[in-house]
Amino acid sequence: MKTNKMLKIVSRTLVVMVVLLVVTSFLTSGIFAKYLISDSVYEEARVAKWEINFNNGESLHSIVSSTHLESGSTGEWGLDISNKSEVDAQFSDESNIKIRLQSPDFNINHEHNTWDFLVDNEHNHIDNPINFKAVMYNCSLSELDALNGDITNSNIKAVEIFNTKTASHDTLKFQMVIVSGELYFESYVNVGELLNKTNDFYLEMGTGKACLKLYWEVDTILNSANTNAIFKSYHLVKESEYNTTNYNGKLSNTITISSTRYVIAYKEYDYFEYLIYTSSIGGEIMISFNDENGKPYIRRCTKLSNEEISKLVSRQIGNTEKSVNDYIELLEYNEYNKYLEIKSNYNAETGYLSLGLECRIVLDLRVEQVD
Repeated sequence: MKTNKMLKIVSRTLVVMVVLLVVTSFLTSGIFAKYLISDSVYEEARVAKWEINFNNGESLHSIVSSTHLESGSTGEWGLDISNKSEVDAQFSDESNIKIRLQSPDFNINHEHNTWDFLVDNEHNHIDNPINFKAVMYNCSLSELDALNGDITNSNIKAVEIFNTKTASHDTLKFQMVIVSGELYFESYVNVGELLNKTNDFYLEMGTGKACLKLYWEVDTILNSANTNAIFKSYHLVKESEYNTTNYNGKLSNTITISSTRYVIAYKEYDYFEYLIYTSSIGGEIMISFNDENGKPYIRRCTKLSNEEISKLVSRQIGNTEKSVNDYIELLEYNEYNKYLEIKSNYNAETGYLSLGLECRIVLDLRVEQVD
């Protein structure tokens, strides 16, 4: 049996630093609270492969698309590690994983040193709904998957690196750090020391292998906020140019303007997509009017006077392009008000999260060549 003390570690190391998971809520023209995941994996399999080869140096660095981490969602990410070099290897004691929390509301006076640091709008404590667990196994991902993750009756060994759902105040502390001018609260978890307590993760040349599984889970917190609701944006489109590739549907009536046939087409968005859409057009729906002198002006949807609202809701479809566009503004106004009601519920329930929370896990694994 080889022990760490018996191993002669050469100076060359192979290092991979990967931004593994990013869960983000941020502000864009108002409150933009949205879980996003950007991970260094292949999009479909959610698996990255790291082949240790001391002749090639750094070997893993890939970024693919983002997806939602919504209320009640779960998922996992895998890193498959195999020693393809002609020497034995082991994980360096310096191998680590960092959990970083960042928010526009953070400042140096805050003492967010635990995972559950969130508060609601009335500053009452709420549990952090985003949970992560990382486990290292001394086998390949395919071997682990063949057992459906149940290693009870196998020879596979596992080390739980961290688990934010069960972590105590003592095991997962956060310290204030400043990275590229940004303030974070960071928890440092040493992976190498955990793995090197035994010989289970010694990677023999040609056959040595290990895998990392990162699991995420978002608690169901949005009970009254229906983020699955569908919202529409409306557009005046020539009937000949309407298609279901660019639009999700259309209103039933065809409109003729100067001998040209038009339809009112619409695009559909879920809660978060609609937030992005409204942010892209200035933060909210804008309504156009003419003043008493006939001069046009534009007013924000949430700033309309009672008189302006009365004029807006009385709009009807006419046979001019302006009258139809005016009617489309009424349709957009109704959709936006439906969205605002759900947004109010969402902000009330998510509390601190609605201010903007970024949770980033940084994986810094190092392996050392040994004789």
